[in-house]
Amino acid sequence: MWEIIEPKYWDETLLREFIKMIYFPEMVMYDKMSRVDDHTDRLEIEFKCRKENWNEPMIEEEKYNALIDRAKLNKRIPVYICSFPSGVKMFIVDEIDIKFECVQDMPRTTQFDNKERITKRVGYLKLDDGITLLTVDHMLYENGRVLELDEWM
Repeated sequence: MWEIIEPKYWDETLLREFIKMIYFPEMVMYDKMSRVDDHTDRLEIEFKCRKENWNEPMIEEEKYNALIDRAKLNKRIPVYICSFPSGVKMFIVDEIDIKFECVQDMPRTTQFDNKERITKRVGYLKLDDGITLLTVDHMLYENGRVLELDEWM
């Protein structure tokens, strides 16, 4: 049995499991070194987990371009799925006007214990432009515990 953990504690593995179980059971993960995380027959998907709520979630221009390019190549819809402590949003990024700007002193990566800081080009999304996939307010509880996913259905 898989018990739901509140999104503020999620990593990309838990986010992927949730999305695959509830929304896209046909989802397939790309190679770990791919610039795009997963895909379905219709979607190219990039995941991001945020430990804090953001009013304007950030997407790096490099990741955005890789997602758009892969989607065009495979004739799929590019989506960016982002978890926050308050829930999960999905953004169809080619339908959103994103302005990119340079931001200094950002981590080169959040993986591999690389602490190098660089300047990156990033854009900010509006929460209203996203599709809500989960809100903590709508998580199902019973007798003080979060219901397991198979109990939802």
